[in-house]
Amino acid sequence: MKYFLGFLLIILFGCTDAMKSEVFSLGKSAQIICYSGGQKIYEEKTTGKVFDLAGGGWAFTTLSGKYVQTFADCFVLVD
Repeated sequence: MKYFLGFLLIILFGCTDAMKSEVFSLGKSAQIICYSGGQKIYEEKTTGKVFDLAGGGWAFTTLSGKYVQTFADCFVLVD
């Protein structure tokens, strides 16, 4: 019983990505739009939670499966 409970907790808290599990997702997908010098330099849709990084950056996983960290001026629009 103890092992089953541990396995169940891993399953419930291991699914933090909206693309992998809609039901147990801890984060919603978002649209990321970044600017530099008034020009749009990056735009992407995430699969799940967007993390703020020390120093003012953002980290997320794109729909294509790439892990991205950016320190540009970005807008995070949550769906």
